[in-house]
Amino acid sequence: MTSRTPADPVVANTAVANTAVADTAVADTAVANTAVDWLVGRDDELAAIAGMLRGTGGGGLLVVGEPGAGKSALLRAAAGLAARDGRTVLRAAGVPAEAGVPYAGLHQLLYPLAGAFESLAPRPREVLRAAFGHAEGPAPDMFPAAVATLGVLAGAAADGGLLVVADDLHWMDDATLGVLRFVARRIASVPVALLAAIRPGFEDVLIEADMPIVMLRPLRPGEAERLVLERHPELDARRRGWVLEHAAGNPLALAELPLSTGPGAAADCATSGTAGAAVHIPLTARLEHSFAARLRGLSAPARIAAVVAAAADGDDFAEIAAAITLAVPGPGGASSLRPVLDAGILAVSQARVRFEHPLMRSAIYSAAGPELRRRAHAALAEVLDLEPRRQAWHLAAAAVAPDEAGLTALPRLLAQQARNAIALAGRLRGPLDREPLEEAAAMIGQALTAGLRGDGPLAEKLARQAEAMVLPARVGAALCGIQFVRGVTAIGAGRYDEAFGQLSRMFDRADPAYQAVQSTWALGDLAEAAVRTGRGNEAREILAAFRPAADGSMTPWTRVALVYAAPLLAADEDRAEAGAEATEREFRRALEANLVRWPFYRARLLLEYGSWLRRRRRIAEARAPLRHAHQVCEAHGLLPWAERARQELRATGEGRETLRAGARAPLSPQELQIARLAAEGLSNREIGQRLYLSHRTIGSHLYRIFPKLGISSRAQLGSALADGSFSSGG
Repeated sequence: MTSRTPADPVVANTAVANTAVADTAVADTAVANTAVDWLVGRDDELAAIAGMLRGTGGGGLLVVGEPGAGKSALLRAAAGLAARDGRTVLRAAGVPAEAGVPYAGLHQLLYPLAGAFESLAPRPREVLRAAFGHAEGPAPDMFPAAVATLGVLAGAAADGGLLVVADDLHWMDDATLGVLRFVARRIASVPVALLAAIRPGFEDVLIEADMPIVMLRPLRPGEAERLVLERHPELDARRRGWVLEHAAGNPLALAELPLSTGPGAAADCATSGTAGAAVHIPLTARLEHSFAARLRGLSAPARIAAVVAAAADGDDFAEIAAAITLAVPGPGGASSLRPVLDAGILAVSQARVRFEHPLMRSAIYSAAGPELRRRAHAALAEVLDLEPRRQAWHLAAAAVAPDEAGLTALPRLLAQQARNAIALAGRLRGPLDREPLEEAAAMIGQALTAGLRGDGPLAEKLARQAEAMVLPARVGAALCGIQFVRGVTAIGAGRYDEAFGQLSRMFDRADPAYQAVQSTWALGDLAEAAVRTGRGNEAREILAAFRPAADGSMTPWTRVALVYAAPLLAADEDRAEAGAEATEREFRRALEANLVRWPFYRARLLLEYGSWLRRRRRIAEARAPLRHAHQVCEAHGLLPWAERARQELRATGEGRETLRAGARAPLSPQELQIARLAAEGLSNREIGQRLYLSHRTIGSHLYRIFPKLGISSRAQLGSALADGSFSSGG
């Protein structure tokens, strides 16, 4: 080791410098015994760092790794090793906010030594004071600042050596990088070691320093599993396997992914896309920040291009480039992809686009915000005219956001699917009279809106008009959509026999309304109509043909339909207590699924769950889901379901009417509900289908209700209820 005397022209006194970092050295020594122990799979890298630190002179090492590869953890461990060996440790880390501030990184690095600046010779002291903004005038040139820095570092290294740790060089300001290059080329003969970390693609910032490079590879399968077991021993084998698959050997992802999802999220993510679709995985803030960091240095068009690629459900370069052209405003949209490639976010090989790491896609998509995500999906939908199944997925994503009303989303999607089918039919069968067919597609959406609002006559009128237009052209998807409208409208009105008949046509291969993909959208509604009419087994047979393939691929609407159907069919079979437990598990699993884009079906699930709880006499538990269902349905204008939720709440005793003192014998909440439905003109069978009771039970209730109301026939129910001269009891 070499040392400088007090007469040195650069550093007159090193004692202050060494004292200034004493506390840091103690902390680093404490880190040494723990950081190295939990660094899994980095033995070779630690050995290389230890070898550099054992050198008699100085040395340098550049650590290169992807986001989350463990660069910072490795640097912390190295700092601990150096401190344990008695070296002084100085640190700096680049941050985007300071990348344009000259000498910001150098200020971090030398700040612990600021007390020694007064002992410097006048020229280097003034240079550093100017660099750090403590003197008048512009920032100094790099060369005098680098000379002064080298002298300060050499002086600080005199008593035991020095390790300079520079993390995230890709965010470091240019002036500091110039100083570090200068220092790295001149430390071979002094006990100063430089350890730096950077992301791939930026290595050239220190290329002139000719530093050895250590590449951090992904952890091997055994190493990755060991890390997950050590950090998250509570994970079961299924969730652990899911984390290992999606982390792809990235240490940060292995540590953080278990924190970002609930117990059911792994299964939910695994089945949330279409065939070949990218699954967007929920990330912790730390993961999102790490993997999306590269976007910060890109222009707005380049960021849009990255989001389009992240939103794509395929990897075809031509598709993605065409969508980028549509999504990026102005000419030259496709060229905005080049900076994304240059930044190492994406790579293109054999006309296929891939992300640097699987989680990069999710991070960029999540960080984009809803408006930009919708723009990306709309552009992708526009270039997928010949693939209606994939186009429908993107249309749904472009049309629906968590803060939008669910009432408009399904009709828009249904109408757009009809337009897609009409366009495709025109290409395959020759020219069609597009104008009336386009009008029919719009009518299908309008009809569904009317049905969801409870306006059955208008829904049927629009459905008939649309049917008359598309039936001659035999556009299966449009006819399928019309049957869906009729079935859902009938469910809303409580006409379950009619609903089953309308919806079952969608699954009859001989029917013009059959459409292989779109028919599956009605699986959940078919299940509801079936169990209300005693046809549960028929529904199970139809659903069995549409279980997901081995790769889990299905359209999002099909997935939602199956989620909705499962607890309804389970409830149809829960005759014993064990069956009830299985039904409750199905309801809870369905309600834990990601249905944020499908509020219509989530509200109906809550309604069905609350109704099921009420029928099992778990009255207090039933009220919360029923209230939630009522609020959502009212907010979205789903009036028939809002009314049914209100009736179910009344049947739990909530919101009972306070009646006049001269009231007749009280009706129970259930009797009051039955009386109201009978007054509306529903038959005993129809009332039973709504309330999950047999028509004989409904007749028995009415037999007891009539004398309580002082009437003798159904025709008198309306006036008796309107009169209000009865009370509601428990």
